[in-house]
This record gives sequence, C-alpha cells and structure tokens, in this order.
Amino acid sequence: MNNRQKGYYRDKAILNAIFERYALDTEQVRCLYFPTKYGRRKAQERLLKLYKKGKLKREKVNDIYAYYIEKPGMIKHTLAVNWVRIWCEKKAKSWEKVYFYYEKDYKILRCDGFVAVKNTVTGGYKFYFVELDRGTNKFDKVEKYNK
Repeated sequence: MNNRQKGYYRDKAILNAIFERYALDTEQVRCLYFPTKYGRRKAQERLLKLYKKGKLKREKVNDIYAYYIEKPGMIKHTLAVNWVRIWCEKKAKSWEKVYFYYEKDYKILRCDGFVAVKNTVTGGYKFYFVELDRGTNKFDKVEKYNK
C-alpha cells in the first residue's frame, strides 16, 4: 500500500472515530492514531485537511480544537468522557475487548458512560460506570449504581 492509500484509510478511521465518539480534540486523535514524537503536528495536519474538505466541523475548546461531524450538546463533557474511553481502550490487555456506551439509561439513573470489558479467554466480563462530576450538583449516584 502506498502512502496515499495509507493516508486515505487513516483519514477514514479518524472520521469513523469522531463519528462514534461524537467529538475528539487534537490530542485525543494524536493518542489514537499518531503516537510518535511528531504525532501532534501530524494530527493537526490531518484534522485541518479534513476540516478544509468539509468532512469535519471544529471549535476551540480550552485552547485546543475539538472536531465533530454534528456538534454534541455538551462538547466539554463529551471530550472528558472520551478521555476515559481512550484510557480504557489503551490500557486493555491483548485478550480483552472493550465495549463503551454513552449516556446509558438504567431507569433510576443515567450514567455518562458504561464500560464492559470482556475477557476473550474466559468469556467473563467486568463492568464500570463512568460519571463525571464537576461539583455543581449533589453527587448521590453511588447508592444508585450499587443497586
């Protein structure tokens, strides 16, 4: 595969990742696709190209660009949840498969994220709730999660 073809498939993967995650910032794209010494610059170049082609929209959030296809309601919140997802995916062992769900509704509560980690050897699962707390509301969800 030549470099042009590699770039095409990488751009397609970046677009799919942004679509699946609703929004990603430059540093998140770097972590996912450009983990080298000059990765940040390369991520900026690719994202700028996709933005100029009209494939992505962007806005500055905390001095870094966030990219999306359709703007999520709470972009800062979405980016924060995505850092948890990226961490889970990067820390997973080779025999683990990570499933991540956004805004999962469980009737008595709605978590920001729900993570299921499958051990592909044993078939067992571990489950985690993701909740971001900015200290603006009473945090009473621990009891609810334990139910």
